[in-house]
Amino acid sequence: MGKYKITVEVPLALCYLSFQLVGGVLMNLNMYKTCYNILHYPESNCSKLGRDNDAATTNLEKIVQPYTGTLTTVSEMVPLALPIAISLMIGSWSDRYGRKPVLIVVLICQTLGFTISTVLLSFKELSPWWLMLGTIPMVVCGGTMTFFTVISSYLNDISTEHTRAMRMVVYEIVIISMKLLGGFSGSYIFYASNYLTIYIISTLLVATACAYTFFFCPESLKNISETRGSIKDLFSLVNFKELYEVAQKPREYYRKTIILLVVLTLVVLQFVIGGETNIKLLYLQNKLDWRLTQINTFGAVANVLVIVSSISCTYFLQKKLETKETILVVLSLLSSCGVNLFYAFATSDIYIYVSAIAGMFSGLANPMLRTIIAKLVDPEELGRIFSLITVITTIILLVSSLSYVQLYNATLRVHPETYNYLSLGLNSFAIVVVIYIAVLESRVGAAENSNDKIEVGEEIN
Repeated sequence: MGKYKITVEVPLALCYLSFQLVGGVLMNLNMYKTCYNILHYPESNCSKLGRDNDAATTNLEKIVQPYTGTLTTVSEMVPLALPIAISLMIGSWSDRYGRKPVLIVVLICQTLGFTISTVLLSFKELSPWWLMLGTIPMVVCGGTMTFFTVISSYLNDISTEHTRAMRMVVYEIVIISMKLLGGFSGSYIFYASNYLTIYIISTLLVATACAYTFFFCPESLKNISETRGSIKDLFSLVNFKELYEVAQKPREYYRKTIILLVVLTLVVLQFVIGGETNIKLLYLQNKLDWRLTQINTFGAVANVLVIVSSISCTYFLQKKLETKETILVVLSLLSSCGVNLFYAFATSDIYIYVSAIAGMFSGLANPMLRTIIAKLVDPEELGRIFSLITVITTIILLVSSLSYVQLYNATLRVHPETYNYLSLGLNSFAIVVVIYIAVLESRVGAAENSNDKIEVGEEIN
């Protein structure tokens, strides 16, 4: 195995850190601006939301939270129609014309979008709905869906059979590490400055990622078309045809069924992740009166445990002991179930901190599932496969976010922990699916061994 060379991990880290810095304060920003600009409460009261935990602020949070959840969900859902269409096509387009041009264009658009949001945020009296204007450049260029689709394809392009699992784990570790860094530092930067400073830093990070990609990331594909790709090519019917052919392609033994079941498992995982992302902060604020600093500190502890366990399990179990990916996925899902239970029964802070130990293996599922898919499809199909997966999971993220918000709002005053039982049920269902995948994999192996013996016998005869 050759030396591990760092490439798009750098722009991935910089961009995800910028997303995390903004995401870490976005709910509080929406709460503040909803309270002040929409509900017209005094600024002195609204500015305490997410910061203080006195009785008056806690009561005000319960009034503002339902509006905030709706605002956040709508602002995420509305700008996604065009990016979904672009992401569907970008896999085939980048398979022919290269990954690097797409990355550069997307990063330029993200830089422009953050710049617009930063300028709008400097006007104090503007409604929070105006901040959606900053999403327009990202929407036109395919947004984060296209970014993550091309990053995944790029990493698979430069991977070998022996390095692919580690590449996928490094991909997840970069994301988790940036969650850790962004979550831990974001609240302190915010308390030391303001929302505007967070957005300025995020803009600079994305701009740096764009420059790094342009100067230091080579094209990952060797055989690409010499003609320059165009917008017209992006929406060509050829791309739709190629996507359909990949989806419908006959595959030996149970491979097609396995791929579909892996995608189903990814969909279930993303439904849970997307639903819980915006709710956990609200739940901890409501249930245990946690403030932003406490939430981010806990997030840092949990993410460190996930990083350490992901590296250890991948190196020792997957690489050294050659443990099957499905076993690691089941371990990851059991870990997630433990988190759901501790959150559901939490009556004090200790339950939440113990959940971090229970959830230390939860980061293994996504990279292992993607590794299974990468082993089952041809290299030239990866861009199209990952674009399909990204689009499907993104749509699921939106549906789950809206579903969890509605469930949380409906149970907020009586049983706010209800959403954890939904997550527990979905994770349990995913475990059953993965066990069935393991059974099918064993049948594939048996069928291949049987065919090998027949071929050897024919050669002897």
